[in-house]
Amino acid sequence: MQLKIADLTKEEAMEYELILCKVKAKEKNRAEILRIAEIFGAKIIDTTGGTYTMQIVGDERQINSFLDLIRPMGVKELVRSGQVAISRENQFLNVKTQG
Repeated sequence: MQLKIADLTKEEAMEYELILCKVKAKEKNRAEILRIAEIFGAKIIDTTGGTYTMQIVGDERQINSFLDLIRPMGVKELVRSGQVAISRENQFLNVKTQG
């Protein structure tokens, strides 16, 4: 398997980030949490007692906007991947191969 590394800072690229977020799902907040999830395309991937575990993929602006709305509900735990990107079409400038 070869690993290709490309500098996409000056290229047209699609950039996304993934977060997994555990939110307190109190009875009074559940409908609001589900509404926020729907607006941002988040998925409820687990429910346990009073907690929803949510997954959301988006650009940095979308992720930050989601977090601004969901934090007041009570975030118990948050994992954030950081940005990943892929070039659009066949743009592979400055590619280094390792492996």
